[in-house]
Amino acid sequence: MRITLLILSTLILISCSKPDSLLLKEEAQAAYAEDRYDESIGHLKKILKKEPKNASYTLLMGQNLYHMGKAEESLPFIEKALQLDPQYAEAFSARASYLSAEGDFRAALADIRKAQNMQPGNPDFLITEGLIYKRAGKMDAALVSFGRAIELEQENPRAYEERAFIYLSKLSYGDAILDLDRVVELGDANSRTYINRGYARMEITADSLALLDFEKALELAEDKEARGIAYNNLGNIKMILGDVEAAYQDINAGIVLDPDNPYTYRNKALVLIAMKRFTEACDALSVSIDLGFVKTYGNEVIELKEKHCK
Repeated sequence: MRITLLILSTLILISCSKPDSLLLKEEAQAAYAEDRYDESIGHLKKILKKEPKNASYTLLMGQNLYHMGKAEESLPFIEKALQLDPQYAEAFSARASYLSAEGDFRAALADIRKAQNMQPGNPDFLITEGLIYKRAGKMDAALVSFGRAIELEQENPRAYEERAFIYLSKLSYGDAILDLDRVVELGDANSRTYINRGYARMEITADSLALLDFEKALELAEDKEARGIAYNNLGNIKMILGDVEAAYQDINAGIVLDPDNPYTYRNKALVLIAMKRFTEACDALSVSIDLGFVKTYGNEVIELKEKHCK
């Protein structure tokens, strides 16, 4: 009886446990989904050594490299995935993203059309299409693409997030807030969500709701740059609300974390002007200009310098 029970329990354990290869694949996918790209690549190297003709994991290797900022290294894996499976819609979408980042918008759109023809109801491909149009500066077309993605899947937070960015660029702050509210409702808000919603609110009313959004953005920020942007916006809204000393402290904290942001120095200059510390304000304006404020945001800092730095 004991021997029989032992055999049965052993069989149950064997049937319930997953093969090492399946576990490795699940771990590679999970690591990629959680932005742990180095870990995912480590698993994928083992998988592809045993299964070199696996198109799915070949593509996943390329996607990991792409999101690590290694676009040139990612392309051969994307191309190989398409060679292994010429009807692989996700691989066409991945190549479209690569081509878009390289500025080849016509080829990128051709690839995403192929993906859409293979999977007409896939909202992710419409989001990729919208991002291509956004990179190309065709904001109206991007708006349509993100809207179509939302029609297909009304609980897709990324589509709302991206459409909100387009609304911000078109100064449609109320529409942007509605889309960002939806992202929050869907439980997928991050630091960028709250920064963008706070900015939209600041442009409309500059009230405490904007302040709360920037505070939440700071709480959720995962790296120095994101924290720096959050501090910069906190300082900006506090300055507008009249708390100049607190604004100055926050903006300086933003500069420490994100020292190459020309907009932060513009905000610092405005606070210093409000404090009547004109020499320091002029220094901040000079740094803002040197960091490229004019190219990105226009001539405001030059006008401020002409007015206050005679």
